[in-house]
Amino acid sequence: MMKRVFFSINPSDEDRDFIFRILSEKKDLFPLDVVRWVRKENIYITLLFIGLIKEDKMSNLFVAMKKAVEKIKSFTLVFDKICYHPQKGVPKLIWIKGEESSSISFLREELKKALVDEGLKFIEEDLLLHITLGRIKTWELKKMRREEIPQIEEELSFSLQVDSVFLMESILKKGSPDYNILNSVSL
Repeated sequence: MMKRVFFSINPSDEDRDFIFRILSEKKDLFPLDVVRWVRKENIYITLLFIGLIKEDKMSNLFVAMKKAVEKIKSFTLVFDKICYHPQKGVPKLIWIKGEESSSISFLREELKKALVDEGLKFIEEDLLLHITLGRIKTWELKKMRREEIPQIEEELSFSLQVDSVFLMESILKKGSPDYNILNSVSL
């Protein structure tokens, strides 16, 4: 059996409550059917998407995760803006944009190296640091007149302490996916 997995940073309950309050404020600006809003329990930050992996390789993932974080100490992430993504053209997401840092880059690189050492593959993509609030149904957004589209861009000053890395499973289903924590390692 295959699992769809990724590494993430999961906010503390207090941070998740703060993020969800922002989401709720933005949600009130939109007609019901335009955005699929993230459920509170599904708020996370993607570090690295691995994709589909056989269950018999899961122990290798755990080893890679532990190895990757050996040299990494707890650090802080800074988020500075609520906005659409992409900002040009038709937006697909509403998110909280973060500031890239050497700490998050180093953690991602260590995870990649550890996966390669364990003979595992991952999906190479340039991830921008963000927290997704909602996924826009572009066909619904295109039905709106330009002046009806809410202006959501807002400066923000929010920091989040990173103390752990999580291995998550994504279970796709109609509406919105479910995420299960498979394992975690403290920094």
